[in-house]
Amino acid sequence: MKESIFITLQKCTVFEGFTPEEIREALSMVSYRMVELAARETYVLAGMPCRYADIIVEGEMIARHVGIVGQAGPK
Repeated sequence: MKESIFITLQKCTVFEGFTPEEIREALSMVSYRMVELAARETYVLAGMPCRYADIIVEGEMIARHVGIVGQAGPK
């Protein structure tokens, strides 16, 4: 994993006060995955099970809650 990711994770509340080495050590004890998403890609839908604690390392995410019938907003 790139060193810049550890620097970014230090800014996350979960890792506040951790050094990059402490973050690396903590992550070595758990199962995690890195995911890259294309712009405007749907990541999760309401009702889907939550299996991970998601941390956005780079970029931004827009959260919308829509009804079962359809999607919200323009494509």
